[in-house]
Amino acid sequence: MIRGARIKLTLAYTSGIAIMMASFSTVLYVALQNVLAGNLEAGGNATAQVEQAVLSADLARARLTLAAVNVVGWLLSATVSYFIAGRTLQPIGATIERQRQFTAHASHELRTPLTIMEGEIDVTLARERTTQEYRRTLSMVYGEVDHMKRSVDDLLVLAQVDARREVTARECRELASAVNEIVRPVLPTLAAHSVRLTADIPPALEACLDWEGIYRLLRNLLDNAVRHTPPGGEIRIDASRHGSDLNLRVYNTGSRIAEPDLPHLFLPFYRGKGSASGSGSGLGLALCEWIARAHGGSVTAENLPDGVAFVVHLPRVPQRGLEG
Repeated sequence: MIRGARIKLTLAYTSGIAIMMASFSTVLYVALQNVLAGNLEAGGNATAQVEQAVLSADLARARLTLAAVNVVGWLLSATVSYFIAGRTLQPIGATIERQRQFTAHASHELRTPLTIMEGEIDVTLARERTTQEYRRTLSMVYGEVDHMKRSVDDLLVLAQVDARREVTARECRELASAVNEIVRPVLPTLAAHSVRLTADIPPALEACLDWEGIYRLLRNLLDNAVRHTPPGGEIRIDASRHGSDLNLRVYNTGSRIAEPDLPHLFLPFYRGKGSASGSGSGLGLALCEWIARAHGGSVTAENLPDGVAFVVHLPRVPQRGLEG
């Protein structure tokens, strides 16, 4: 597709240059013909036949020279046009390739749980089962449906964030209350795994943000921390202001991230070597990065001696009464 478009664009560029060169050559030839004819008339010493022969020879050389110049010019313009067309289409080609990869990954992400559910249902329906066995199958299917729902939600948010590019709607809230809303649903899971959670958020810290996006960002970072924190470990969430900039930090004890994985953590569908099979959709951290970027900020991961910290930097975040 891109190759065909490059050839068409090259032909369009080359045709335009060829038309301009041919027009210029025609004008130049006519002007040269008039000048040569005028010079012969001004000489006055040669016979008409000699004058005509000289004029014809000069014009023939002029035509040959102009034709050679045009051919060389067309070849050079075709080469340059092909290069320029490639540079012009390169961003489009990269976008198409990203879309192709995204579609392939999304299809795989949604097809996998469907295949698992289909297999479990086929096995279950092959013969009569006990009530406990039916409940086990339904529980498994419910888990896969929940996984698919979260994947679809993440895909939709990714599309919305990518289309919007920047935050347009902000609401001013206390950060501590927002973090409490995010933390509350996961407390039973943390207690079951003996994981300690602490939040160090200044009570008066307010910020005007797109809270729907920030909820999802912090929840994804928290879910990621829960998956990678061993029993008896700790998760910490803290926030601080530096001038108008806001920093959010989610830290968890546990194994560190493999160094080769660090540059790729925020790519859609990327799963590092330490990721357990089936843990997450590979979209959570990509969503975090896109949401932070929509706020004009960034999110980074860093290895610490006893764990991992994800830091969200949001520049120029207004406070209540200081919007705009």
